[in-house]
Amino acid sequence: MEVSPWPFDQKIYDSIQKTYGASLKDALDTEKHPKKESYKLIDELKAKIVETVPEEDEEKLTLTKRAFDKLKEDIFRDEILNNRSRLRMDERSTIRDLRGGYSKSRRGKYLLSACRMPAW
Repeated sequence: MEVSPWPFDQKIYDSIQKTYGASLKDALDTEKHPKKESYKLIDELKAKIVETVPEEDEEKLTLTKRAFDKLKEDIFRDEILNNRSRLRMDERSTIRDLRGGYSKSRRGKYLLSACRMPAW
């Protein structure tokens, strides 16, 4: 059984990358925007791009959505592999305690204190 790849239009991808690439990269940056706000910005950007495609042209609409999703994955992958950074930057100097607190060692480093499991 031979499986063929899904149709993909490189011209649409290049057009989206040229026009909206910087905006998408900014929207993916959860250090700059909180996570939920980032999701909202990405959804708004995708809706803005989809609005440019006529509703009657279902094939082009599908190809546009596919190109947007691929661009989003490519930007994320590029940040991880080439820039050695994650778009979702957590505080690396602290470790979040499961109860929401932090304990500090004598050396000034934050440590995860032992959690108690509730007795059920």
